[in-house]
Amino acid sequence: MTYQIVLHFFPLFTGPGEESEFTLTARVYDSATQDPVPDVAVRFTSPLAGITFDPPTVRTDPSGQAQTLVGYLTLGSVPVLIPVTATTDGGSASGVFNIYNRALNLISLTNVTINPATGAAPIDGQAIAKGIQARIILPADTPSDSLITLYWGDLALEKAVTGSLVWVIDIKTAFGNPTLVLANGRYFVWYSIQDAAGNGVGAFPLTVTVTGSPYSDPVLLAPTLPPELYNRINLAAAQAGVVVTVAGGQTLLSGNPQRSLFLTKRRFSGTYLSNELILRGRPANASLPWEVPVPEGMFLDYNGIYGDFYYTATVSNVEYASFITRTIIDTVPP
Repeated sequence: MTYQIVLHFFPLFTGPGEESEFTLTARVYDSATQDPVPDVAVRFTSPLAGITFDPPTVRTDPSGQAQTLVGYLTLGSVPVLIPVTATTDGGSASGVFNIYNRALNLISLTNVTINPATGAAPIDGQAIAKGIQARIILPADTPSDSLITLYWGDLALEKAVTGSLVWVIDIKTAFGNPTLVLANGRYFVWYSIQDAAGNGVGAFPLTVTVTGSPYSDPVLLAPTLPPELYNRINLAAAQAGVVVTVAGGQTLLSGNPQRSLFLTKRRFSGTYLSNELILRGRPANASLPWEVPVPEGMFLDYNGIYGDFYYTATVSNVEYASFITRTIIDTVPP
């Protein structure tokens, strides 16, 4: 019999350096009928050192559930990610769970009132106009060789700890394109600290809800690259020359306003690297495409990153952004 296994976990928040545990439940179903399967042995494992299961093997109850306690102890912190696998004779399932530690300071945001119990952080247009800065205050015992990562939605910023235990980030400018982080919507915001040995700790997350934002959701057509590139820029393509095209004939751009074309670079993990202006300009008239050669040097010496092309245009004092075109930039020879 083939089984479908669904994993659920329930964390317990504790202070730094204390032994912590969470409940992990595997629900086992018959793949053919979707009925719960009782009396099946489920073995719990993790490749992460220091993870314990009590008990490591559990038989499912009449409702098809097998439950264990997952314990862990790390140096002064709680792991950010815990990989686990539940295995039966008829199948297996794996998951990587985020664990957050309430002993760490919450991120603070200027001009935003945060609910410390729930992490709710509403941002309106007035707050954005005044400015949004994230402030992270690290524990006094944070090792100097640690790496801090701020996560805002599916984007991330990294900073090495070099002495100061306070990190202040201007959210409007830090990620290059403010539309990606301050357009109307909901964002999951938190930070992690990882030391040189790989021990990690994650702060309790904020739920940032943006309303009344002056930054519009993308409305302009995404720029395009030559189809033969298949949105992948290798060394040969960079040396041959890459031309990015912004479509003409867009109603919103009928007045032929100036366009600004950008290239945002980030690692595959989402970590932000840079946001670079390629060119500001416009075609001869609004019905024509705007074709922009990209300098070769913008692509060199990257061994696999995302390159996101987008452009903006201001119409009647409102800045509009395009959808992005994502490429892979890999110009380091094998």
